[in-house]
Amino acid sequence: VKIIHQHYDKKNHLRLYEVHAFPIFDKKNNFVQMIEYTVDITEQKKMEKQLLRSERLAGVGELAAGIAHEIKNPLGNITFAAQYSLNEFKLNSELRQYLKIILRNSQNANQIIRDLLDFANPRELHLQPRNIISVIENAANMIKARCEQNNVTINKKYDRNIPEIKID
Repeated sequence: VKIIHQHYDKKNHLRLYEVHAFPIFDKKNNFVQMIEYTVDITEQKKMEKQLLRSERLAGVGELAAGIAHEIKNPLGNITFAAQYSLNEFKLNSELRQYLKIILRNSQNANQIIRDLLDFANPRELHLQPRNIISVIENAANMIKARCEQNNVTINKKYDRNIPEIKID
C-alpha cells in the first residue's frame, strides 16, 4: 500500500510524504504486523512542478515563435505598402498622417514580434555603451500616437550630461 500524506511543519511549510505499508501474515494468513516506511518527497514534488512549468514555458515559446513568423510576413507587406505610398505618391496631409501612423504601429508590432522571438530563442546579451536619452526617446515615440489620440502630452527634460551606460 502506498499513500501520500500532507503535513505542515513547525514553520507552517507544507511537507509531502510518501508512506509505504507492507502487511505481514503468518502461515495461516493471519495478520501479524505492519512494516511501514515514510519518504519525504517535498523537494521531489517541487522539482517535478518546476520541470512541468519549464516544459509549459518552452511550449509557449515555440507557440510564440510560430505566431510571430505567421504575423511577420503580412506585417512586412503593410510596412512596405505604407513606406512606398509615402515615398511615391502625392498625398493630402491627412492621408500622409494616417500612413505614418500605420508605419509607426507596424514598426511597434514588429518590435513586439522580435521580442517574442527573443523570448522563444534567447540570445546572448551584447552590452554596448549607449546614451539612455535615445532609449527614452524611442520609447516615447512608440507611444506618441496613442498619447495624441488620448490628448496626452509628453514633456521631456533631460540633463544632456548623462553618461553612457552599457545596454543591449
